[in-house]
Parts: sequence; structure tokens; C-alpha cells
Amino acid sequence: MWSTELWGDEFTRKLCGAWVGEQDANTVRIARVDEGPLAHPDLLAYQLLAIVRAAHDNPIRLMFPMISTLAELTAARRVLDAAITREGRGDPPRLQIGIMVEVPAAALKTAAFAPHVDFLSIGTNDLTQ
Repeated sequence: MWSTELWGDEFTRKLCGAWVGEQDANTVRIARVDEGPLAHPDLLAYQLLAIVRAAHDNPIRLMFPMISTLAELTAARRVLDAAITREGRGDPPRLQIGIMVEVPAAALKTAAFAPHVDFLSIGTNDLTQ
């Protein structure tokens, strides 16, 4: 099941267009993958479309947590690519894509993931539990 994890009211307001303020250079946007890819594709597609729209005007680091296989990452990237196509403005120039390495399966495959993402975030708290 895919679920969306939107952290912070500020993030939600920015996505909804109800808040305009100073831009944070370290802005991080999260689309959370809990179990299998595409269990809730409409929800993920809507979230990614909003992120793509915001990324045309802001530096955004999109992180997909709980990715454990390249197939899951590829599926998530396909939904993102569809959102980029739907927006019709091309690739956002300052959009970076990454994953949260928080499951042992992903930790053992970081070298395989690295060519497919702009950054890796290591979830040491999750990996040590």
C-alpha cells in the first residue's frame, strides 16, 4: 500500500498554494512508499504533480522512503515522469530525486540505487532497530 507522508503544516500549505513565504534552500518533499508500489496510484500521482509544479519555481529534493528494490524505485519514477509529462513544462531544473535507505534490503543495495538517484539518505535509526 502506498501512503502519503506530508510533514509539517508549512509543507501542506505550500503544496495547496495557500502559503507564500521565503523559500528554504534545503526544502525536502516526501512521497512515502510503505508496501507495494502503486497500491494508491491516484494519491501518489496527485502528490507528485503538486511537487512537480512547485519544483518549477523552487529547489526541491523529493525523497521516496521505504524503497527496497530497484523495481519499486522504477515504479515510483514512472509515476513521477507521468506527473512531469502531465504538467507539460518539461523537467523541473532544480528537482532532485532520492531515496531513504531505511530497510536492510536497500542498505545492501546502495551501489545499485546510486546511479538512479541524486541522493541517498541513510536512516540509521531505522536500520539499527
